[in-house]
Amino acid sequence: MDDTHQCYQLLRSLPSKFDSIVQNILWWTDDTFKYKDVLLELVAEETRIDFRDSLNLQRSQNEIFSIQKSRIKCHNCGKFGHFKKECRYGSTAASSGAPNRRYTECRTPSPKLH
Repeated sequence: MDDTHQCYQLLRSLPSKFDSIVQNILWWTDDTFKYKDVLLELVAEETRIDFRDSLNLQRSQNEIFSIQKSRIKCHNCGKFGHFKKECRYGSTAASSGAPNRRYTECRTPSPKLH
């Protein structure tokens, strides 16, 4: 099988995520349309696609975290959207002399027995 035929076979077998690079490679001159060069270009494109996908995954995870973070209440100032260690406001508990507790206790009134 000659080099050109191998290149065409390889390009035809690729998944659709490689369509743009395949179109670009098909415009190459005969001097650069060699199996080794095509293969190197495809490996480089796969690396770019994987990197782009990982960035998109990180962005979506950060968006999910920021949405979830909007429900978090700071134990320092009582405002929503940040943790105590990220609080920009002064420590209200430290200035009032109250103990610095990580979690506030929820107490329900006990039922009165008659």
